[in-house]
Amino acid sequence: MNKNLDFLRAFAVLLVTVGHALAFFAKLGPYAHIRLLTLGGLGVLLFFVHTALVLMQSLEREPGAVSFLIRRIFRVYPLAMFAIGVVILFHLPQATIEPHHFSGYKPDFSDIIANLSLTQNFSLRAPILGPTWTLSYEMQMYIFLPLLFAIAYTLNRAFAVYLAVLALSLVIRHFSILPNLAFWAPCFLPGILAYQLLKTTHRKLPAFCWPIFLTALCTLYTMAPDSFYKDYALCAALGLAIPRFAQLQFPAVTSSCHYLAKYSYGIYLTHFAAIYFAFDRASHLPRSVQFTLFIAILAVIPILLYHTIESPMINLGKKIAATHTSIRPTPKPYPPPSAHLSLDLPEPCGPMSRRG
Repeated sequence: MNKNLDFLRAFAVLLVTVGHALAFFAKLGPYAHIRLLTLGGLGVLLFFVHTALVLMQSLEREPGAVSFLIRRIFRVYPLAMFAIGVVILFHLPQATIEPHHFSGYKPDFSDIIANLSLTQNFSLRAPILGPTWTLSYEMQMYIFLPLLFAIAYTLNRAFAVYLAVLALSLVIRHFSILPNLAFWAPCFLPGILAYQLLKTTHRKLPAFCWPIFLTALCTLYTMAPDSFYKDYALCAALGLAIPRFAQLQFPAVTSSCHYLAKYSYGIYLTHFAAIYFAFDRASHLPRSVQFTLFIAILAVIPILLYHTIESPMINLGKKIAATHTSIRPTPKPYPPPSAHLSLDLPEPCGPMSRRG
């Protein structure tokens, strides 16, 4: 367990939740040049870097593109489809959040299919549940991660891939205004840089500097003018910095962050509902009751969903992926060994003799 990554994931989901709650209350600033309007998008960028890093580690433990994709499908789709299905079934306005108001729309069949399949950006359909817009890009990025894992197997290669993807993204942005995966790919790739740097970086800054650095980096982001260059710079700085810090060793902090990280996907998918029911539908109640209800929803519903949907589907995906791996034919050695070969063959030489 990487305690610093737990802190990063917990920090990201808190930024998204707090940012959207402040948007509902129209408390977005600026406050002394700090624009809280950017908190939601900031949290998403942290998620992108974190996701790419931990999935590189996952591919290292359990290689194989098909089994990897099976695990990701069962990790992401079931809970997302459930949350979107609830919004559709009960006609909840969860598409966008505005000051003191939530907006939704009546989806047609194509909207429903695009949202349930997490392909909204391909079909130019609006998300029925606002936060799920990011999942379409994540699922598309997952298709390329096994290939990137195979290509970027050294630090130099990882940097080369990052620079190539960054250049491609800048070119595509110049000729297209429609968001697509190429726009966001440079926000994922620093996670691959961090993955390689974690294997080569040995000198570490003190652990207490990690929360300070992350807070300072995010504060600078909220003060900078809006630009995709700013997004790319933030993700690059984060990816390069993650391997530089020693692991957090404060039990109260690490334990809290571990549980927040564990249930973060459920929090991400349900925090719109928590804000809606606590502060919109219950607006007639005292503010203290509203905040208690808000915390209760965020504390109970994600845990319930994790143990009834998320965790069982994750385990099912692992079992199916393991079955797929076990039925693959074992490659036969080439050339086949022969019983009559001499055991006194000279040691091979040349480049093919290196088996590292």
